[in-house]
Amino acid sequence: MTSSPIQALLLDLGGVILDIHYDRTLQAFRNLGFHEIEKWYDGYRQTGIFDDFEEGRLSSEAFLDTLSQYCPQAQKQQILEAWNAMLGRVPPWHVQGLQTLRKSLPVYLFSNTNDLHYRQFQKDFRADFGFDLSDLFEIPFYSHLLGLRKPKTEAFQKVASLAGIRPEATLFMDDNPGHIAGAQKAGFQTYWLDPASGRNFLDILAEMGIGLQKK
Repeated sequence: MTSSPIQALLLDLGGVILDIHYDRTLQAFRNLGFHEIEKWYDGYRQTGIFDDFEEGRLSSEAFLDTLSQYCPQAQKQQILEAWNAMLGRVPPWHVQGLQTLRKSLPVYLFSNTNDLHYRQFQKDFRADFGFDLSDLFEIPFYSHLLGLRKPKTEAFQKVASLAGIRPEATLFMDDNPGHIAGAQKAGFQTYWLDPASGRNFLDILAEMGIGLQKK
């Protein structure tokens, strides 16, 4: 990490702010007959249609139709539920912590996601808190709307340009080491939130002294 003072935060969503359970989706697809799902997707690695879906090049209907070829006995609603099974909720203390952080410095979001997950976690968040998830950030960036996904260097460059932030003065935090490497190539300061550590992003930021000073 460089010595430049942190002037902005860029945070991942799933695995950092929102609880995520990839194993639930993998098991749900196995139950539907797609026993080799992990060859295509495991939450940290993915190929083919999953990349296309996350960059907005594939419609939700086409995505579900493709998955149905691997689950021929399943109804489309079952496939949708299996896909969404990984989505947890945003803990209330994460919401409170983000609201506090924004009193000190701008906080941005950059999530690799897709139309189906986007609709579901937005619905869940509104049901839990009564306002939009996007309200927690200066600008939220979602890969399927941006047209680019992590860890592509050009994705981080586009986010920096649209947000008007300087990568060298911005801390990016993610639970995927591949995404961290992509952010570093684009010049961001980074912190890898290792899922095995069980650590909370708010505690880490507090230890780093980030978000403690008023504007």
